[in-house]
Amino acid sequence: MYEKSRGITQVLGAIYDKSMRSTWRMQPISELAPAQISLLNRLWMIVLRAYLVVAAGMLIFKMVQLATGQSTGA
Repeated sequence: MYEKSRGITQVLGAIYDKSMRSTWRMQPISELAPAQISLLNRLWMIVLRAYLVVAAGMLIFKMVQLATGQSTGA
């Protein structure tokens, strides 16, 4: 289903030389096309970033509380 939504078609009957696996090299990054990020993926990345910012803020707040001795929790 993922492949279908991305427009990826399977290569059936392709014959690969297994001896070439050890010498295969990826293209230089400067020659690769930019990634195509959908709107949904972009939104989820924003949500995850916001979550990390909130979590980091909560950790910093707790560290300040513990350092100053103002912790009221059990």
